[in-house]
Amino acid sequence: MKLLSLGLLLVAAALPAVAHAGCLSEDEPIVVSGKVALAQGTSARTRRPYTYAVLNLDHPLCYRSREMGDAPKARVLALVADSGSPLGDPNRLAGRHLTLSGRVMHKITADQPPQTLMLFEPALVGKPR
Repeated sequence: MKLLSLGLLLVAAALPAVAHAGCLSEDEPIVVSGKVALAQGTSARTRRPYTYAVLNLDHPLCYRSREMGDAPKARVLALVADSGSPLGDPNRLAGRHLTLSGRVMHKITADQPPQTLMLFEPALVGKPR
């Protein structure tokens, strides 16, 4: 009986890990594809509106974060690129289907775009369509 109880306890402990298998974690490198759209945000500090690019993903992804909360079926990533990079101009990207690499992270401040997840340091993989 004790052996059965111990076995059930071990199975129960493993369930959260199995449920999140295939989920991304904070700062994890990723390659994603989707169509770029423009979105509007407002700075929490200055109250000024701004335009930024989002990637509407071809396939939803799962993101896991103990501190910030999970996003089990994320469909949109805000793109965060340096203004000097080719991916830093949202107007040039709008309407294009891109495959990008980068680091996925949860938004952490009110000044960031309202999407839950962000793709930092995006880099083009292959040719845009």
